[in-house]
Amino acid sequence: MSKTTTEKWLTENYDELNKTLLVFLSYRFPLSSQRDMIEDHISNFMCELLAKDTLNGVADLTVKGVASLAFNSTHNHIRTMSKDPSHKLRYGGMTEAERKKAQEQDDSPTSFMVARNEVLKAQLQNHSSLTDLSPDDQLVFVEQVKAMEATLLRHFGKSEVKLGRAMRVFNLMLEGNGNREIARDMGITNTMANKWVAKVRLILDSHRLSLV
Repeated sequence: MSKTTTEKWLTENYDELNKTLLVFLSYRFPLSSQRDMIEDHISNFMCELLAKDTLNGVADLTVKGVASLAFNSTHNHIRTMSKDPSHKLRYGGMTEAERKKAQEQDDSPTSFMVARNEVLKAQLQNHSSLTDLSPDDQLVFVEQVKAMEATLLRHFGKSEVKLGRAMRVFNLMLEGNGNREIARDMGITNTMANKWVAKVRLILDSHRLSLV
């Protein structure tokens, strides 16, 4: 399987791009920086680039030029996460609609979030109890996991070391670990974890398999 334009470029420029993005996004998104989320934004951006082969046809293939594409990606990533109940509970984020609602109710942001978080906790608990997998769903899930493992095996089959690392990353992702947890568990740098997560997602996406 030949590499895409984006994959070739990232292989050659990954380290420099990652350093540039850390500075650029930390400056443009200070709240994300305070919440230690910049590397999550970078990983999401890298995955988007790889999955869509975004750099194929881009005129300004410099590190600075590619880094500039991360602004809209990060903005959309933040908007997506701001709608996720788990993210709201973890980081205390508010959507624009919630800010307006708090103003209409003459609530302070803190009071509004405390009340809202109680509702979210109840919703998440109810959601968890309603989504226990049936025996049939469990079989489907197991088959999906087996298909993903087989895909990784075919891709990395010639390299035992790379296959072992890819499978470890895959299992940690399956358990719901973020990139920082994966780096810590495997004893690798955050940059390397970002790279491996993006690689595993790209391989699975190319076979119409995806990890949420």
